[in-house]
Amino acid sequence: MKKIIIAGLGVSGYEAARLALLKKIEIVVLELYETASSVSRAKELEALGASVSLGPIPEGLRTSSYDYVVISPGIHPQQEFGAQLYSWGLPVISELEFASKFCNVPLIGITGTNGKTTTVELITHCLNTLGKKAIAAGNIGYALSRVVREAESWDYIVVEVSSFQLEAIEAIQFISGALLNVSSDHIDRYTSFAEYAAVKLKLINHSKYKTVSVSTEKYFSIEPAGLKKVDYSGQSSAAFTLKERELLSTPESSFLYKGHPLKGLHNAENLLSCLSVLSAIGFGCKEIYESSLSFKTASHRLQFFLKERGIIFINDSKATNPDALRMALESCGSKEAKNIILIAGGRDKKMDFKVVNSALCSYVKKLYIYGECRQTLKEAWQTEIACEIYEDFTSSVKAALSIVEEGDILLLSPGCSSLDSFKNYGERGNKFMELVQEWTKR
Repeated sequence: MKKIIIAGLGVSGYEAARLALLKKIEIVVLELYETASSVSRAKELEALGASVSLGPIPEGLRTSSYDYVVISPGIHPQQEFGAQLYSWGLPVISELEFASKFCNVPLIGITGTNGKTTTVELITHCLNTLGKKAIAAGNIGYALSRVVREAESWDYIVVEVSSFQLEAIEAIQFISGALLNVSSDHIDRYTSFAEYAAVKLKLINHSKYKTVSVSTEKYFSIEPAGLKKVDYSGQSSAAFTLKERELLSTPESSFLYKGHPLKGLHNAENLLSCLSVLSAIGFGCKEIYESSLSFKTASHRLQFFLKERGIIFINDSKATNPDALRMALESCGSKEAKNIILIAGGRDKKMDFKVVNSALCSYVKKLYIYGECRQTLKEAWQTEIACEIYEDFTSSVKAALSIVEEGDILLLSPGCSSLDSFKNYGERGNKFMELVQEWTKR
């Protein structure tokens, strides 16, 4: 009988443990922190036959008797807990890798700094619209271990894959995979941007059919054979490209992007990637495009939620890195109008904010900065545009609302993590929309 150690008792660790128990694998679960959720999950797993340790790693744990470690994505491999796990000399694999050992359903994998969630949801929507039974999993929705454990008769599982999950993969295979883009993010986790990019590339190396944005070509030392390329700039000979911001060009035909429910250049990249990923496994570009027309984007990603008094209000709280902010400005802005009132800030992840400078100059009329990294943003941007600085989120939004006028676009696109003030980007976006709604009643 296999014996494994599961490190972490968050969603990934818990679901990996449930799957392991179903497969009659002997497990010990290690969780450093004793919280209400970890205690509840520990009791449930113990009732099912697992051994669970909350707190420091037990001194008497005989690690040599175990086959491998399943590590949760939130555990930093270079920090004390993660380093100790790796020091045992056992194979260390991610929850995705573990679940894939028991999965007979074709996996479609999507990674990238930005656009993962939208592209996964779009591909899942298109597959279901085309009569296939598909579910989104991984970094979105259910952990892959749960989907495998529940053993429904899926035709495809579409997996959103983060860099943290890619760190510890070995043999997992995706029938079709896409790398959407790579830009500065999570540099607090990696020693360099090059290391972060290399982790992202692992998904392509584990995919049968490979789709990449032309912007990622420079990160390949040797370009894999059979690579399909997408380009929303229209400046290359990519197989899937956006021409003059209006036509989606594919090897089969061209389709109208102007008027499509997906808006903006970043969503053109997502849609082109969807066309490439699904056409690689046998679907026609025309039927993929037609199925995409009924797709609706999720909240908090360039969400045009209100037009009031001639002012457009956009909630882009999901923009948690500088490149997502840059793409938001390019998608929503006009160099002629230069009418964006921008709210940015939050928690820094040691990212390069200067990539936004040109877009700030071109599209932003007024800039409001808030949060933990407000001084960092000021240093990066003050030579390009005047910055008003506020300690907290609510104050910055109220200040922006006090000066907004007809013809303006009030855009929340923070470019930073929400974790200095909120549980997640959704809570931040909801607070923004709540403050705007209060303002409209005055």
